[in-house]
Amino acid sequence: MYLYYDESIRTRGGFIVGALVGSSIDLSKAVRAEWIRLGLNADEFEYKSSAPKSSDVQQADLRAFINDILRTNASLALAVLPLECRRDLGLACVRLTEQLALKGHLDRNLQHYLYTDNDIKLSSNDIKRLRAINIEPFSDCDSVKIAGIQVADHAAHILGSMLLESMGVIQKQVQSSYPEEYRVESVSLGWELWGDIRYNFFSEVEYDPHDSASAPFAIVEGHGLIIANECGDRLKENALRTFGKSYLGCTV
Repeated sequence: MYLYYDESIRTRGGFIVGALVGSSIDLSKAVRAEWIRLGLNADEFEYKSSAPKSSDVQQADLRAFINDILRTNASLALAVLPLECRRDLGLACVRLTEQLALKGHLDRNLQHYLYTDNDIKLSSNDIKRLRAINIEPFSDCDSVKIAGIQVADHAAHILGSMLLESMGVIQKQVQSSYPEEYRVESVSLGWELWGDIRYNFFSEVEYDPHDSASAPFAIVEGHGLIIANECGDRLKENALRTFGKSYLGCTV
């Protein structure tokens, strides 16, 4: 499996989200091939999730491509840290991959490759721990060359926006992308973002044992989610409420 890790720093919310994107295919090749198809220089161009989209048709189309790659070819995990723990992003990634391996989401008999974005460094002990679970790490990578990190950048941005909304820091309504027969005039940004990725989390599916007709939930807590101990209670509670358990019943 190929693993890509990037962060979204949200000063207004006082937190950082580290997003880990895993795929059985080399996302770097897929992204670079698309940029070349579009006539872009894949050795120079980089998709940035923070770039304006609403008034830029090309940026909106690029976002749609990156989002489609995430939804159809990848699984997703995340770490939540307070702002002051930025230097711990590498360690959080190690803890997250160890948790995924422990819960059987990463086959220990196969070789995996981890790429972290520029300025996300791994210590010698981090590297030793990763290699112990058959992950070969490449830290502090250029996301132009390792273009799969651009997908992780997009994922981190989405997750950061969801958590900001959960905390009440932002409130934004957008037009729903649901099919016409199910569509309402507008939904919250967090709801729309969640609808796109809820099936992609590394998780365990669970049913209510007291209700045989209940819809399934994806239990992300303890699988594809870690929350740093240094997070304050409010941040912990919102991160757990936003990402810890995801409803899977509706498939439209």
